Amino acid sequence: MTYAKLNLDAIRQFGSVDDSISMAPVGTTMPTALLAADAALPSPWVEVGWNSEDGYTFSPNDSTDKRKGHQGHEIYKTIMTESNTEFSFVALETSLTTFSIQWDIKKSEDLAAGGGPGKPATQLTLSSARSIKSVALAVRTWSEGYQYMYLIPRFEIGERSEYKLSATEDTAFNVKGTIIGNVTLITDDPAIKNGLKL
Repeated sequence: MTYAKLNLDAIRQFGSVDDSISMAPVGTTMPTALLAADAALPSPWVEVGWNSEDGYTFSPNDSTDKRKGHQGHEIYKTIMTESNTEFSFVALETSLTTFSIQWDIKKSEDLAAGGGPGKPATQLTLSSARSIKSVALAVRTWSEGYQYMYLIPRFEIGERSEYKLSATEDTAFNVKGTIIGNVTLITDDPAIKNGLKL
């Protein structure tokens, strides 16, 4: 490749103040167009708030089988035996949304004076076991002024990470799950049109 064809303007680094992850029940109508940076997705979409500086990670999980022939024991074909994609991020804000990702909430009730005289409180019954949580996700992120919106109609959260209460670290919710079905990407980045579609 000649140096003249290199394009520094097509190198992307994400992480703007407007980046967000929103969750909604599975079956919620997915957006069909980009929104302004200061516009939130309509109800029932709920933003999870601050995320850690590690950003958002799509993790391919692929397994292949290399078929070998008798002659020379050479590989004559590679087939994909398993393929899926996981997505992960760390939520920093405590809310009913993030708390119910970490825990299975069996019961929730308001206590009029549970926090002391005249002070309300909330009582949650938390299961020590967890179940699969299925939600729809909308991931909005910006780079160089261009918006990328990844739409995931079904995101299944399985194994949970540790949930730490500490005086020296922020309490964080590690969210990791498997994408079921297709992902839709909507972007106004012209760079996505360049190159060869494989």
